[in-house]
Amino acid sequence: MSDSLRTQRNRLRTSSPLAQPNLSMRSRIFSSAAVSQARCLPLAPVSHCWCLRRPMCRFVGALVFPVGFAIIVILGLELLTSNFGIVPLAVLARRAMLNQLLSNWAWVFVGNFIGALIYAALLYITLTEAGHSAAGVLGDQIRALAEAKTLPYAQNGDAGLLTAFVKAVLCNWMVCLGAILGKLIDFDDGPASSAAGSRSFSFFTLGFEHSVVNLFVIPLGIALGARITVFGWWYWNETPVLIGNVVGGLAICGSSLRDLQARRRPRSRPTSRHTV
Repeated sequence: MSDSLRTQRNRLRTSSPLAQPNLSMRSRIFSSAAVSQARCLPLAPVSHCWCLRRPMCRFVGALVFPVGFAIIVILGLELLTSNFGIVPLAVLARRAMLNQLLSNWAWVFVGNFIGALIYAALLYITLTEAGHSAAGVLGDQIRALAEAKTLPYAQNGDAGLLTAFVKAVLCNWMVCLGAILGKLIDFDDGPASSAAGSRSFSFFTLGFEHSVVNLFVIPLGIALGARITVFGWWYWNETPVLIGNVVGGLAICGSSLRDLQARRRPRSRPTSRHTV
C-alpha cells in the first residue's frame, strides 16, 4: 500500500466519531444548528422567486447550502447522516462493536434533533417577533417547503413512501461521499474542498431528502401554520427518509468504500527461501 493511501485511511479512521470519545452533546447540537441555518439561508435569496421548486431557484439556493456542511466537516462535528456512512467502517474493520455504532447513532440523532428544534424555535421568534406578527415572505417559503416535503407523499400513498425512501438513499449517498472526502482532503486545497462541497450542492439542487434538514424545516413549518400534523410528518417523511439515509450511507457509500480500499491492498507475495 502506498504511503499516501495509508495516510488517508488512517486519517479517516482516527477522525471517526468512535475514535473521539470526548465529543460532547453540544457539538452534536451545534452541527444540526449549522445545517438548519444552511438550509434556511438559501430561502432568503430566492424569496422573490415564483416557487422554490423551480429549477433555477433550487440552483441558486444550492450555491449557499454547502456553507453549513463545510462548517461541520472543518470543525469535526457530528452529523447523523454522515455517521451512517463513516461509523460503520470502524465496525467492518473490527475496530468497534455493533453496540457502539448503535449508541453513536442514537445519541447523535438526539443531539441533532435538539439542535434543529432550538434553531427552529429561535428562528420562529425572529420571524414572527415572538408571535406578534406574520413571518413574511420567508415564512411563506418555509411553510411551502414543509408541505412539499410531506403532502405529495401522503397523496401518493405507498408510492409516496417509496419515493421519499429513494430520494433519501440518493441524498445520503452524496452526503457521505462529501463527508468522507472532507476527512481525507486538506482544506487548503481549493479544488479538493470544492469536490467535497459539491456533494451537498448536488443533493440540494436535485431536491433529495435529508433527515436532519427535515428535523428543522418541517417542525418550523408546522409552527408557522403548514397543513401538516406531527404524525403525518413522521409517517410520510421522517421515518422513510431516516431509513433511506441509513441505506444510502451504510449499504452504498460505506460498504463500497470498504470494498474499494480492500481491492487496493497489495497481495502478500510468498517469500522464496534460498539454500546455501
